[in-house]
Amino acid sequence: RIQISDSQISNSIPKVGLDNEHIGLKAADYFLERRAVHFGFVGIKEVDFSKERRVAFQERLRKANKECIFFDLPSAEARTDLTTERRLRQWLAKLVKPTAVFAVNDECSLLLSTFAREEGIRVPEDLAILGVDDDSLLCELASPKLSSIGVPARRIGRVAAEKLDHWIKQSPIEDAPPSILLAPLAVVTRQSTDINQTADESIN
Repeated sequence: RIQISDSQISNSIPKVGLDNEHIGLKAADYFLERRAVHFGFVGIKEVDFSKERRVAFQERLRKANKECIFFDLPSAEARTDLTTERRLRQWLAKLVKPTAVFAVNDECSLLLSTFAREEGIRVPEDLAILGVDDDSLLCELASPKLSSIGVPARRIGRVAAEKLDHWIKQSPIEDAPPSILLAPLAVVTRQSTDINQTADESIN
């Protein structure tokens, strides 16, 4: 079998997935190019892909002599937990304004945008938010619309199927194919990171 989940199921199972380090670096470069000064990251505790994205994001910022503070949600399902919600609202309120925040995915971006609006924090003037996945339903229907790093979701499935088919057809069967990590697509800029409120643009 071949693993297509971003979570690390087993080191012995070949994987076709996202290059999470590349995603973190892309997010950092995106904000640095826009001359952001203060940075934050919101992810999910004890989830491999979240940690990989955060570490790469922080490391790129560190090399640019920038610091990054982060907030980890206890789990992907904890978004509506009242204790977590209170802590996250407090974290947002204490951020130096303006701050550029990299959210681990678009659902997290939407959560941040919603809480910011309810707390009177302006997006993007006080809080610029960048997510991952470029989920058009979440990003386009949100207010303001959410910027996001696109990912090759369909290609992951196609590559995994091709590798598995090739592996099965070998006679004799070869060792498991090596893991493949696919690079993210362009950053799609929408209102949540666009202080000038220009039309949507894609950044490779």
